[in-house]
Amino acid sequence: MKHLKTRIKVLCFIVFQTIFLTNIFAQGGFSSASLSVNRSNGITPSEQVIVEEFMNYHTHKIAMPKANEAVAVDLRWGNNLVGKNNEFAILQVGFATGFVDDFSHIPHLNLCLVIDKSGSMSHDQRMVKLKVALSKFVEYLRPQDNICIVAYDSKATLVLPFDKIGDGNNANQVITSLSPGGSTNLNAGMMLGYEELYKNYDENSTNRLILLTDGLTNTGEINIENIIKNSLGYNKKGIDISTIGVGHSVNFDLLRQLAKAGRGLNHFIGNSEDIEKVFKDEAESLLSPIARNVSLEIISGSGIKMQEVYGYSPIINKNKLSFKLDNMNSGLTQVFIIKYNVSDMQQHKNAEVNIVFKYYDIKLKEEKTIKRAIKITASKKQNTNPFIDSEVKKNYTIAYIATSIKQMAFAYESNKNSDAKLILDNCINLVEKYYPNLEDKDIIRVLDIAKENVVLLNKIAVR
Repeated sequence: MKHLKTRIKVLCFIVFQTIFLTNIFAQGGFSSASLSVNRSNGITPSEQVIVEEFMNYHTHKIAMPKANEAVAVDLRWGNNLVGKNNEFAILQVGFATGFVDDFSHIPHLNLCLVIDKSGSMSHDQRMVKLKVALSKFVEYLRPQDNICIVAYDSKATLVLPFDKIGDGNNANQVITSLSPGGSTNLNAGMMLGYEELYKNYDENSTNRLILLTDGLTNTGEINIENIIKNSLGYNKKGIDISTIGVGHSVNFDLLRQLAKAGRGLNHFIGNSEDIEKVFKDEAESLLSPIARNVSLEIISGSGIKMQEVYGYSPIINKNKLSFKLDNMNSGLTQVFIIKYNVSDMQQHKNAEVNIVFKYYDIKLKEEKTIKRAIKITASKKQNTNPFIDSEVKKNYTIAYIATSIKQMAFAYESNKNSDAKLILDNCINLVEKYYPNLEDKDIIRVLDIAKENVVLLNKIAVR
């Protein structure tokens, strides 16, 4: 009966998110820390502007998988016709996963919450936000899931021994009792959490450490490279790590590197919206995995040349892009935006792009390969609208704004403030040209970050 009640609770949670949260929060399974940090912290370092996280913060309009599919593939041009005077064309490659309604294949979880309770967590109500968020997270877990809790300041303490979570009361009592004070020995807390998980490791379960901190480690091991190396040692033993940063002074780079190496998500809690989103996404990644060992190849034919890839870090080999992607979870939509130079299209009449998408289907326990091809054709018209597809136009616009914010940050770091402002001014003007009566909330969310940065640059200029 308890198992049935838990399944009903998780199903209700997924139905709720499907109906109410689709256009409000980031979809499950894709890290969204970068946008949240930039929205909360003003002008941020260029390395903290992760373009693909801006692009995938919102849910995209992509067809859901069919009954026998784990992942749906969506391939489209902004316009598959290129005019004689057109210089570029935009390709969008998209993926979508369905919502899980059968949890029988998902084993129990082995989790360790490692919670920063140092003195810095008292600032900006960080500990208060964290307690609210953790209570929500505990609600999502099933009675059979195992959990332990480590709290740390200048030293690390096991405050809840490893055991089944049951009704969650014991975990909530421990969370409620936490109070900030002392220095920050992040490495000690993390390593104690890893040790507890390793002692209770189950190769048939998801073994994950969730590190919650403002990332300002100042006691014990403080060398960032050593901390990452220590974490990676346990990642290689099969234990994943997700990171959740709290507060405006979070060490974004450390938390992102830990999560990327440890096959987990990187989150940031800046406001009340982030609290709900962060723990919804993390619960989904634990309770509804869809695909792992995910890769994508994009191969361009003659007549077009890859000009720019927005976000990500692909391996580029002549006309081929190779991406190694994060694991995919329930309720995910993800897009890739590539800009092509099409000035030679009139000579070739048409061109073709092929993709090869591979992943391991967790439910079916088998490797899958999907191949798709899409053509683009030269038009007899002098000019064609590169954005007759409104979804491609929207996602390109968001990618362009995010790239401009990153370029602005580079210029700002080089003390080229006038160049930084010009980059954003040009960006804002182009977006307003594309959308004279802008109403799309997803574009507005990102454009507002650019506009706020212009305000900050203007204030710096008059000092």
